[in-house]
Amino acid sequence: MSFADPSSRHPTFLAGVRIPLRQAPAPVLAVVAALLGQPVADIADVHGGMSGSPAAVVTGADGGRAFVKTCGRSINAQTFALYEAELSTAELLDGVVNTPRLLGTRRLVATLPDGTADDWVVLAYEASSGACPVTPWGDTDLHRVLDAWQETAAELGRRQLPTADLGLDAMLHDWEAIAADRTDPWRPWAGHWAPRVRQLRERIAADTTVNAHGDLRSDNILLEPDRVLFVDWTHVYRAPDWLDPAILLFEVIASRDGAPVPSWVLEHPVLAGAPDGAVDALVAGLAAFMHRRRRDVRPEMPWNPAWKNALAVALEPFVARPRSA
Repeated sequence: MSFADPSSRHPTFLAGVRIPLRQAPAPVLAVVAALLGQPVADIADVHGGMSGSPAAVVTGADGGRAFVKTCGRSINAQTFALYEAELSTAELLDGVVNTPRLLGTRRLVATLPDGTADDWVVLAYEASSGACPVTPWGDTDLHRVLDAWQETAAELGRRQLPTADLGLDAMLHDWEAIAADRTDPWRPWAGHWAPRVRQLRERIAADTTVNAHGDLRSDNILLEPDRVLFVDWTHVYRAPDWLDPAILLFEVIASRDGAPVPSWVLEHPVLAGAPDGAVDALVAGLAAFMHRRRRDVRPEMPWNPAWKNALAVALEPFVARPRSA
């Protein structure tokens, strides 16, 4: 897999900076070689995404290539838990259209140079020649991605898969907090959005009908010349059939500095099931979440406040321009 240079992208692209793979413990690097099936000749680190843990395109001595991501519990316990969950999800989804082929996974205990032991997870997928969609999003890329998601969603719908709770409801309560905070600059718009986002939560809770990705955004999508890949499936979630593309539109609209998407987007078949006003309410609800947390600092992810702030700033024109629906 490949990620374009985050420095050339719109600030709403999640441009996490990762630890170089060569800094992983020797036992982890040995597992990487074993999953590749040959000695490692080259490591090309990649960046982007939420996690700061290592990710790289690895090339073997015989020319074989793999995209490898790995994390130790001591680096980031939350990322480690997510990767640990992905071990089983990756096997369940192997072969689904528009997902990367799984080469192998491994969980191990690595001894560190100071003699302590640490749990690690390693996942190896086919390497991709593609790159994340350019941001700000263009209509051509967006059309390709929505068409590809239609294919993937249809296949997911035919599979019986264990699912997890997306936890989106907890992210959609911030307009109430904004309404109660007299110092919040977004308070003038809370009267419009709070009831609409409350209704959205009720709709989502009542309509968890299909298998879902739950986190569609540009750093989880790769565009190749002849296909689109959806990556980073920590879990399979249950959600309304329109929710994944609506989550994607949150980033699309933010990358366009709050400009509404063209009418053809909302008329695409993947959004046919969205109730009137639901996409706007979701975008506004997630915007409020980012707005209220734009100054939250996590030492292991120092780029997160800047990313959340960029999303909030970009979406302020959107929330300040409420639609009637």
